[in-house]
Amino acid sequence: MLCRFKPFSLPTLFHDEPIKYMPSGGVTLENIGEYLAAKVSGIIVGSAIIRPELVKSSDWKAIEGLSRSFVEKIKGA
Repeated sequence: MLCRFKPFSLPTLFHDEPIKYMPSGGVTLENIGEYLAAKVSGIIVGSAIIRPELVKSSDWKAIEGLSRSFVEKIKGA
């Protein structure tokens, strides 16, 4: 389940287009598929890739590996 909220869309007050959502927190490799299935307009991933301990230790290869993992997960969705 995505955090505490179920994905949904609502018509706006002025036209019939659904509101588009872009999650910007709490996205992980484990739940990104649920967001993609909800047909979000985009996804912002931050600390799941740019982990403070990896930056502190200058482990750029690990950060690159996490980035690639997200790309592969998205391609497979």
